Amino acid sequence: MRRYGHVKKSRLENTSGLSTSVIALSAAVAAATSSLPTIAAEKQAEKNVLEEISITASRIQRSGFSAPTPTTVFNRDFLDARAETSLGDVLNESPQFFASRSPAANTLNANIVGANFMDLRGFGPNRTLVLLDGRRVVPTTDGNLVDLNLFPSALVERVEVVTGGASAAWGSDAVTGVVNVILKSDMDGFEGSIQTGQSEVGDAEEYKASLGWGGSFANDRARIMVGAELFETKGVVDQKSRSWARDEWQLVQNPNFGMEGEPQFITASNVKILPSTRGGFITSGPLAGTQFGEGGVPMSRELGTPSGLFMIGGDGVNLGADTSTYQPVEQHAAFSRFEYDITQNVTGFVEGSWGKSGSENAILEPWNFGSLVITADNAYLPDSIRQTMMDQGIPSFTMGRLYTDLGAMATDTWAETYRIAGGVRGKIGDNWSWDAYYEYGKTKNNTDLFNNPNVARWSLAQDSVIDPNNGQVVCRSTLIDPSNGCVPLNVFGPNAATDAARDYILGTASRAVRFEQHVAALSVQGEAFDNWAGAVSVAAGIEYREEDIVATADELSLENAFLIGNYKGLTGSRDVKEVFVETIVPLLADKPFAKGIDLNLAGRVTDYSLSGTATTWKAGLNYQLNDELRFRGTVSRDIRAPNMNELFSPGGMLFATVFDPFNQESVTIRRFTQGNVDLDPEEADTHTLGVVYEPRWLEGFQASFDYYDIDLGGAIAQLGIQSTINRCFEGATDLCQFLTRDESGSLVSLLQTNYNLASQKTSGFDLELGYTVQMSDLIGGAGNGSISFRLVTTYVDELIFDDGNVVEDRVGSLSQEIGGGLPQWRGTASVTYSNGPLTYFLQGRYIGGGKYDSTFDETDIDDNDVPSVVYLDTTLAYDILQNDDGESRLQVFATVNNLLDEDPPLVPTSFFVPRATNGILYDVIGRRFTAGIRFNF
Repeated sequence: MRRYGHVKKSRLENTSGLSTSVIALSAAVAAATSSLPTIAAEKQAEKNVLEEISITASRIQRSGFSAPTPTTVFNRDFLDARAETSLGDVLNESPQFFASRSPAANTLNANIVGANFMDLRGFGPNRTLVLLDGRRVVPTTDGNLVDLNLFPSALVERVEVVTGGASAAWGSDAVTGVVNVILKSDMDGFEGSIQTGQSEVGDAEEYKASLGWGGSFANDRARIMVGAELFETKGVVDQKSRSWARDEWQLVQNPNFGMEGEPQFITASNVKILPSTRGGFITSGPLAGTQFGEGGVPMSRELGTPSGLFMIGGDGVNLGADTSTYQPVEQHAAFSRFEYDITQNVTGFVEGSWGKSGSENAILEPWNFGSLVITADNAYLPDSIRQTMMDQGIPSFTMGRLYTDLGAMATDTWAETYRIAGGVRGKIGDNWSWDAYYEYGKTKNNTDLFNNPNVARWSLAQDSVIDPNNGQVVCRSTLIDPSNGCVPLNVFGPNAATDAARDYILGTASRAVRFEQHVAALSVQGEAFDNWAGAVSVAAGIEYREEDIVATADELSLENAFLIGNYKGLTGSRDVKEVFVETIVPLLADKPFAKGIDLNLAGRVTDYSLSGTATTWKAGLNYQLNDELRFRGTVSRDIRAPNMNELFSPGGMLFATVFDPFNQESVTIRRFTQGNVDLDPEEADTHTLGVVYEPRWLEGFQASFDYYDIDLGGAIAQLGIQSTINRCFEGATDLCQFLTRDESGSLVSLLQTNYNLASQKTSGFDLELGYTVQMSDLIGGAGNGSISFRLVTTYVDELIFDDGNVVEDRVGSLSQEIGGGLPQWRGTASVTYSNGPLTYFLQGRYIGGGKYDSTFDETDIDDNDVPSVVYLDTTLAYDILQNDDGESRLQVFATVNNLLDEDPPLVPTSFFVPRATNGILYDVIGRRFTAGIRFNF
């Protein structure tokens, strides 16, 4: 059994009175209404959009206008059909997204556990802009990322995803697109839901409760909406709980590498750490090969085939066995909005929101991989070993140990966001409208990494002797300084540590980040004049944004005293001034060869206080050939400004396993990072070209095909760890200064910083098909109800990363170690059948096959092929109560995800805490069940 350290009360238990009372009330009421159709297409979004909210692909509201930039809409019905506790998990099922920052992907990242950050096109979540009701949201992290777990998902009306560059419309970060979460605005009465679920094996328990209320008064001039929700998922905390991970898979150096036909790496099962056991293992001298069992009893060890730090087979430990595969998450959220019609043409509003999301997650146990020096006078040394050392004149030996008895190092990470916004909007005449608002947001992001060994104390505690004055076991250092408080640690045998030793050695590395954001904006839009083809529409505005960050760390972390973490402080600020303009110019209307052609132009000038002025622009053409066929295309210049961490970070430390070509060995090193205030904004050139088809001969059918090409220059990046080492080895001596070696020449650490040195490029296409038909029309009048079909698929033609020296196309690279690799094909297909109170939903998710690493060949790895996989999800919903119009008032539902319990492909990592598969791409939970109720009164 693992020991995580002292039991802590979750910080999320201290919720506000509002959220606590709302949650309690929602738990007493049954849950909500909704039919369950699939994702709505762009045209349906335009039909459903509220008058005061524009489609995200354009800042201009105009009846009948279809933006040339592709947009996919996830409506409320689809979100209900998936019945997920997390909005981010639903979106990540869409093939345009890459779940690179999610609870299944970041189990070993101590800084962002449990969070869901959206990543379009696999370009990194920092290049996808997240908005709430068309407004920026205060970031959750110093990397300018916004955690969707902090949004009140029960109040979400829809999510609009623009899958093309949108910086001219929305500003920095919208390189690959925009995720705009749009909340409900016309709630009347109570809405709520309760649901619970778990996996087939009994873990991954989840709970969600929500309640919202809205209404109007003062002759409908005043409107109010409030809501709150809670969700919790307990995650999957042991990888070995899944059959596909029990064989301890890992990518390791081939022991036979160098022989004819043998590759450098092999995918092997039953892999163990070679130089360490949980009771201790002697690695040097005549006693090498001896391990220590319960009570410190010396015993032999069955050894497997050595492979660097690891061995294949034998007796020992695979550190990945107890690693979590899906992080536990707990989240609370509350929201309120008040609107008042000041006059017939002017409306004021004020709204506030609060969210808190956190996770407690075990990472790994402390370790020593064979460098612990044990002398013959160690107080805890078994007598038989001591006698042998005396007989053979052995003064000392080295040993390795896995310190399970100290408890697993674990994180308690949480983020809390406060946001308030207020403003006014109005109309001028029949054709013009304006909007002005101010928004303040503040995020507190805290991380405690506890059960973390203080390296200096740890070293002193392990060097124990017998005090000659009293015969007591003491630290050797205590003989020199009796007041140093050192508590000796017995390192022989598992479970040998005392509580006193643990308390002396272990500490908590802590970091507290406070991020504040002020935003003020004024915009106006309307029809400027008429030309030969219709009205020329214009939108323009000014925006101001100010951002401040302060991060503090504990004193020991500042001194790099801990084994891992060692957080650093950070202080920085900047302001941004922006002006934008957009226009829609009709070029042709009602011609035999063109029902309409519209030109969409947008431009934005942004002045950063640190990096100067940047200009973004977009030009798009929308060509409506007839009522059935429309062509669209855009070209744009988009930017991403460096975030606070990239600019100001004084450094941090993580571990990495690398191959050192100087010594021909795999080693685990410390990786230190630091920021760079001289960074410039990244610039991307984006092209999209598409067609939309809605045939009259097949009513209810829609199809769209969109090609995209994104070319990002001056990308902010750190030169890869392995690339830095390899290039130093190949003669780039300027990079060798970032490598640190010990006295024996072994690599121990590497320093990385940020540069505008990289470029990234991707291209491919999205295909979206939808068809809704009455069963009576489909089968000749004999059926009841309706049925809808939906297909969304993405093909990635190239995904190129260029660090200035090495160019890699990562399409088809499916290992999580590759970082940004994507399958060439991904798709989601669904069918929904509705008949009166009954709705049935079935979805299939396809992830195409590929390679472990697309740059590998038969000389690099024994098996480079990764198969494709298909997951099926299904939901059955029934309306217990409906109103006179057939709308649901009380509904029960049940969902099964991964219906066929499909195992993920084996794509193991090489890190010394290995994962058997890629948690970014594949389902790591297995078959799981959810049931609940919804209400709307």
